Amino acid sequence: MDHPVTRTLRRRAARVLPLLAAALLLAPPVDAQRRGWPDSRKPQPQVDVHPDETGPVSAPVAAGVVTVRLVPDVTRWVPGRTHLLGVAFRMTEGWHLYWPGQNDSGLPIALEPETPAGFVVGEAQWPAPVRHLLPGDLVDHVYHDAVTLLLPVQVPDDAPAGERLTLRVVADWLVCAEACVPGAATVELAMDVAGPTELPMRSDDAAFLDAARALVPTELPPGVSVTTDDAGRVVIHAPAAERLAFYPAEDGLPVADIAGSCDADGERLVLTPDDTLRGGVDDAPRLRGVLAIWLVDDDAHDGETTDASGEADEEHTRPSRVARVDIPYPPARDGADTGSARPDPAPNGGADR
Repeated sequence: MDHPVTRTLRRRAARVLPLLAAALLLAPPVDAQRRGWPDSRKPQPQVDVHPDETGPVSAPVAAGVVTVRLVPDVTRWVPGRTHLLGVAFRMTEGWHLYWPGQNDSGLPIALEPETPAGFVVGEAQWPAPVRHLLPGDLVDHVYHDAVTLLLPVQVPDDAPAGERLTLRVVADWLVCAEACVPGAATVELAMDVAGPTELPMRSDDAAFLDAARALVPTELPPGVSVTTDDAGRVVIHAPAAERLAFYPAEDGLPVADIAGSCDADGERLVLTPDDTLRGGVDDAPRLRGVLAIWLVDDDAHDGETTDASGEADEEHTRPSRVARVDIPYPPARDGADTGSARPDPAPNGGADR
């Protein structure tokens, strides 16, 4: 018997493979440089954004319409500490990258770290995406313009003091606008290992990472309940909400009619499991994803993003809270089990300073 995730991925593959075939036809050829498109398969010109060789050295890499760079939160690797490393993507206006959700097209960003001996890189922390509606009631979960994924990096106790160590990340993606183009880049960060008497110092980019971390979903707020009704539908209730949206993760319980049911006005959101993909009784599905909450009269979060024309984009108005959901299905009927079962990798979002 297939696992529900396997069937979900098979369904997505049936929709994505034709898109990828078209994307490959549109990918920059060997002579792409002469047409104004950098070829991501070749080394790209790099500009050192940290010319001070005693501090962190990282250079952005341009690959087509996407530029990638590594952003550290400190100026030295500190033995025994866990630091936060941002993988920052910026896209040309009008293009978007994909979050690992139950998408009808596209493929999510993939990261493969290459670390010095003894370093351990934790699971990537993804900021909340936005819904991207397509003709035919199709929906993707994407990032427009820019996104920063956060990686907790644990430095070994025996990292050699004073030695300069380099960490690399190989990134792959599919970036789309009216067409889609696959891309890849290898970015690296070189930093010295701190001595036994040195204290970690915040880097010049620490404030940038603070802002990125604020976009990462947190625990469900108190008072939010996730239950089931008599029909087996998931009912999410958030008091004082004027709008709710749920972004289902690709490895979670398959949800039916994502375009029509996962975004609603008011305090209540009702999700219907996709029975064609749920599998048998031996499966143990979990409801996984991100819950976005817009509160009534929340003046602190009523700012709006803008679309390419500069007009206010009501669909992407910033939510008051974004929370991760990771609970068994069906959840407790009384709403007792409503928290995320996946804790933060480390205190303060996964990084020591």
